[in-house]
Amino acid sequence: MARQQQRLSALKVTKLTKPGLYGDGGGLTLQITSSGAKSWLFRYMVAGKAFAMGVGPTHTVSLAEARQKVLEARKLLMEGINPLVAKKQKQIAAALAGAKMMSFDQCADAYILAHKAGWKNAKHADQWTNTLKTYASPIFGKLPVAEINTGMVMKCLEPIWESKTETASRLRNRIELVLGWAATSGYRTGENPARWRGHLKNLLATISKSSRTDHHPCLPWQRIGAFMSELRAREGVSARAFEFTILNACRSGEVRGARWEEFDLASKLWTIPAKRIKAGREHQVPLSDAAMAILKSIPRGSDAKDTDVVFAGIKGQPLSDMSLLGVIRRMNGDNRIWVDVNGKDITVHGFRSTFRDWAGDNTEHQSELGKHALAHQLPDPSERAYQRSSQFRKRRALMAGWAVYCNIYMSTVISGGQTGADRAALDWAIQSGIPHGGWCPLGRIAEDGPLATQYALEEMPSEDYSARTRQNVIDSDGTLIVNIGELDGGTLKTLRFAEQLRKPHLLLQMDDGVQEASVREFFDWMRRGSIFKVNIAGPRESKRPGIYRLVREFLNRAAASCYYPIT
Repeated sequence: MARQQQRLSALKVTKLTKPGLYGDGGGLTLQITSSGAKSWLFRYMVAGKAFAMGVGPTHTVSLAEARQKVLEARKLLMEGINPLVAKKQKQIAAALAGAKMMSFDQCADAYILAHKAGWKNAKHADQWTNTLKTYASPIFGKLPVAEINTGMVMKCLEPIWESKTETASRLRNRIELVLGWAATSGYRTGENPARWRGHLKNLLATISKSSRTDHHPCLPWQRIGAFMSELRAREGVSARAFEFTILNACRSGEVRGARWEEFDLASKLWTIPAKRIKAGREHQVPLSDAAMAILKSIPRGSDAKDTDVVFAGIKGQPLSDMSLLGVIRRMNGDNRIWVDVNGKDITVHGFRSTFRDWAGDNTEHQSELGKHALAHQLPDPSERAYQRSSQFRKRRALMAGWAVYCNIYMSTVISGGQTGADRAALDWAIQSGIPHGGWCPLGRIAEDGPLATQYALEEMPSEDYSARTRQNVIDSDGTLIVNIGELDGGTLKTLRFAEQLRKPHLLLQMDDGVQEASVREFFDWMRRGSIFKVNIAGPRESKRPGIYRLVREFLNRAAASCYYPIT
């Protein structure tokens, strides 16, 4: 006779209180312990051996649910599977899965920890952490890394893809790398939802690298002489390190980490080790006379070592990355004089762009030479293969020219080109590579051809002498008059126009030749008035013989004096 199934009822289960075992049929058994606790058991035989598998407490698993669980267990028995063994295997698998489960934030921390030793810049790890913490963590940082999908990644990127494209691009790449690390480590499977090609490229607008790059604000190269003159007047190791950085068009970290053992002063050579170069290869820098003067001005004690830091801060340690930027901020003060063309505060790194722009706009050197000077890697692989030379000899000439240009305070020379003093100023500007201009008489012929063509000047009708002189005063920030003896009529008229227009003006009387006091007065005048575009005027050579030579000598002396602060 078949055993009776379902001998228990929900009511009976509730009323039973006596400790013992109560069968329902099919192996399902109600177990009541001496403490009164009630639970379900599945009792069965495998290969003549008795087993008992817990199905759950009665307050959680109802009678109907217990019967269903036992039915599933009996089906396993029919397939030759021990239900208790299967249950334990399932528990082990779940435990393993839980042990392997990591959140995105945990994976990101693990990735950064595994790779930061290979990053040259210590700030790189902070940048990684901050970017992911700001944009990724609020969306899926706490979620298991295995659950992150394309929609979640898009939710991070879309809000900033066009407004902060460079940041968004770096964020996408960092998410992709973290998810790739997680896949390799066994924490997720399947395609990487942050991959670009064939995936996110189909969902996000492709923005060119040139348009998305947020360039460091840089000082216009025409103002570098004025900036360097102000910088040289400042004391302190940070100012000297900053000056050295600009003269060599280097990155801040390359200079702050410089040690004496890297310099061959006899050969005017600085060899920066590969570990401090972004491109990862050793870089040789030809040192100009101005750069050498800075190195020679740094005091070294009798116990100095070659391993000592050149521009040392507190306790001989390298300067901080904020020390050079602090110099700019102190120079700007509340006036914010030193800004880029858009009015943004300039940066230390931006002076590399200033150098590059000067080399491209103001010299005949090929662009590749500037890239070598900046220790940039040429973008074209085939070009890199053929251009193995660092063109050191040519770079020495380039950097010497840059140092000379940094020595010049004036950004623009304005003059009429009619007098000996005028032509001396314009010839000096052309030789020094300084932008120049002004107004001259219509059709006036000079020794080498039309005056306007020779000096790239604007023309006015010849009878408008006063208008030409007045316009040159108006177009400048200030007027410098270099004179010998009494003022002639034309020079006096220039002075009167400057006074009437209330424009800054300086009269230097040089009857005794060029004096250091005159050079000092000239620079103080320009500093006080923030004068960059200078209208230079003076008498005719026929009336004051030697004025041409005197003006050239004065401007050359002034440029040379910029190498050292005038006190």
